Amino acid sequence: MAVSETRHKTGDTGVRLRRDGKGERVLFLHGAGGWPAWGAFMESLAGKYDVLMPEHPGFGLSDNPAWIRNVADVAMYYLDFLDALDGPPVRLIGHSLGGWIAAELAVRNTARLESLTLIAPAGVRVKGLPCGDNFIWSREEYARNLFYDQALAEQELARVPTDEEADIELTNRYMATKLGWEPRWYSPSLETWLHRIRIPTLALWGRDDKLFPSEYAKAWAAQIPDVDDLGGTQISRRRSHVLISWASRSPWENPPTAETHNDRRSYQNQQAECYQQFGSAPGTLRFSSTRCPQLG
Repeated sequence: MAVSETRHKTGDTGVRLRRDGKGERVLFLHGAGGWPAWGAFMESLAGKYDVLMPEHPGFGLSDNPAWIRNVADVAMYYLDFLDALDGPPVRLIGHSLGGWIAAELAVRNTARLESLTLIAPAGVRVKGLPCGDNFIWSREEYARNLFYDQALAEQELARVPTDEEADIELTNRYMATKLGWEPRWYSPSLETWLHRIRIPTLALWGRDDKLFPSEYAKAWAAQIPDVDDLGGTQISRRRSHVLISWASRSPWENPPTAETHNDRRSYQNQQAECYQQFGSAPGTLRFSSTRCPQLG
């Protein structure tokens, strides 16, 4: 099945939506950089799941309703989005800003969620460990910090966007600023309510993340309660975080293989843990080495 691109409307708000695959539903919420391309990562995910990837309200060519003032409003939009879907609960994946949105959604209501995967999410601050300030980075600093593999940074710096792409990038930057400017990329209240997330949850992080340091993963894991049952399989915890090395902060655009990791056995162990936590075969999903990993 080829990926489809449609206009999806929930209430008074229409967004662009890409969808492909069959099986259990996965809802993927993108980061502040905007709607990512449907590359090898998404194709791999769609090989096992019915994957839905909307473009957030206010980003790109999606509607920008006046009532969206902050990340919590976007989370409420996605609760309505999920309520409008027929069928069983979905597996929710959020990257960066999308991870923050996913967490805000989950602390409010998990009735429509089967599991939660947070890929280097924004939303929480660790005192004494400031995040990078991408709002003041130059274009070169942004590319250098986004990509661990500097050859990929060079490719990004050499890219000349079309007029349409430039307009979309400007729209995305405006909306990202609206949602993440003050306070910088976190909610003062979110961490207080993370204990309300009572579904299987996994936090995945790039070891060399220059925006949100990998130590942030422990802060997320520490606030999400334990659980002793996942999909009928007894496990010792639900509270889990995994550090992975990959080539960029958006691994679905530059998916790695085990050979790209410093430690092949460590990579295999990480894949096995994703399998234990979420029930997908090791290797089903491949992540790319600065700012993100993946779900099974």
